[in-house]
Amino acid sequence: MEQNPIASVIILTKNNSKDIGSCLKGVLDQELKRFEVIVIDSGSRDGTVKIASSFDVRVEKISPAEFHHGRTRNLGASLARGRFLVFLVPDARPVDSNWLGNLIAPFANIEVAATYGRQVPKYDANPIERFFLEQIYPRTERTYSRRDLDQGDPGRIVLLSDVCSALRKDVWERLRFDEKVIMSEDQEIARRILKQGWRIVYEPRCRVYHSHNYSLADVFRRYFDSGESITEILKSTVSPSRSIRYAFGLLKGSVIFILRSEVEKKLYWAIYSFVYNFLKVLGFMCGTRKRFIPSFLLDRLSHTRYRISLNR
Repeated sequence: MEQNPIASVIILTKNNSKDIGSCLKGVLDQELKRFEVIVIDSGSRDGTVKIASSFDVRVEKISPAEFHHGRTRNLGASLARGRFLVFLVPDARPVDSNWLGNLIAPFANIEVAATYGRQVPKYDANPIERFFLEQIYPRTERTYSRRDLDQGDPGRIVLLSDVCSALRKDVWERLRFDEKVIMSEDQEIARRILKQGWRIVYEPRCRVYHSHNYSLADVFRRYFDSGESITEILKSTVSPSRSIRYAFGLLKGSVIFILRSEVEKKLYWAIYSFVYNFLKVLGFMCGTRKRFIPSFLLDRLSHTRYRISLNR
């Protein structure tokens, strides 16, 4: 382990034996060498810890009941010795050896408090996921400032993504991740960063392979959690009309993308895209109105609670 690290790469794992090896290989094969890697595992049973321990990284273990998106990232940050906290998920793999250098380069500007990188779809990503990632993570750089905050508009929520992001440790010490929101802890801290007058940089030269072919049930559950979290973050009800317009724009764009691409079964994917985006909106809007839903249904509707209940 690096004795005087500039950056600390923090990775949270749970049964990621298929991905953690390639993730760590990509992380450790960087031109920038002065960094440490901290892996925090929450009860893996598939060999994840053994694989991670075979690399020159620090491995910490917590119980599944202790895991929480914000709290566990705060734990990782508290263990870190670097000036920059780098957050990466275990199923994301750096595209090249300049990944880390590109991610922390914007910190040369003292006004920049956080950065995040581009997510490139994996070879097996379906056309809906490919379109979504190309829209959300374009090839052009962007800097967010306080004027970008626009409450209630889902199309303008700052996309600081813990899939691949970095944060000044001194900023984290002042703000820390919110441990009350069920997910979207990255979105929540991003809003507070901008309200404090700092900037957030999206750096597309920092690239990781990362994508998911979610089932329709998982799409609903994940956006249910997103709706709940965003409502808590904004402290207000998200506008249904804005959400619908935003989703309709994604649907229109994804159908055009499918029809213009070389994907097979264009009609199938166009219809699937309609159902997929409908469930996104439905899940999101149900999540924003969680208070009206009986508690016995929440485990089934929420992705996070559903996963936790499976591991009880």
